[in-house]
Amino acid sequence: MSPQISTPIHFENELKERKAQVIERIKDVRTAQRAFRAEYQRYAEDFDELERFLHANPTELRCDIEQLRYIPNSDNEFILETGFTKTSSNRTGPFIEVRAPYKLFLDTIKYRQEIINLIDEEVNVFDRYPGIKFGSTDEADNDIGNWE
Repeated sequence: MSPQISTPIHFENELKERKAQVIERIKDVRTAQRAFRAEYQRYAEDFDELERFLHANPTELRCDIEQLRYIPNSDNEFILETGFTKTSSNRTGPFIEVRAPYKLFLDTIKYRQEIINLIDEEVNVFDRYPGIKFGSTDEADNDIGNWE
C-alpha cells in the first residue's frame, strides 16, 4: 500500500483509539469533579485539590488517582478551568471546562498534515472544539462532553 493511502488509514485508526482512551479518562475526571461538587457546591480548582479530595474519599472513584490529570499517550495534563458565572435564570452557579486538544495526544510528527487538516475542519467547517472536552466556561451547570 502506498504512503498516500496507508497514512490516512493509520491516522484514522490512531485517532479512533486515542480518542477512546482520552474519553475514558476525561469521564473519570468528570465523575470526580461531580463528586467534589456534590460535597462543596463548586468544582475543584486544580488537579491537586481534586486528588486530595479523592484520597480523602477513596470510594468516590475507582481509578489511578495520580494519573487522572494526564492525557493518555502524553505527558500533558488536561486543561482545567473552573469558576462561577451567571446562569440563564440570573443566579450564580459553578462552571467547569476540561479539555484535551488533539495536538496534545496525537502524534504531531508522524501525522503533522493530517492533524492540521483535522483541526482546520473541526474549527472552520464544523465550528467545534478541536479535541475532547466537557463543560463550558460560558455556562454554569454544563458538564456535557463533546463526544456525547
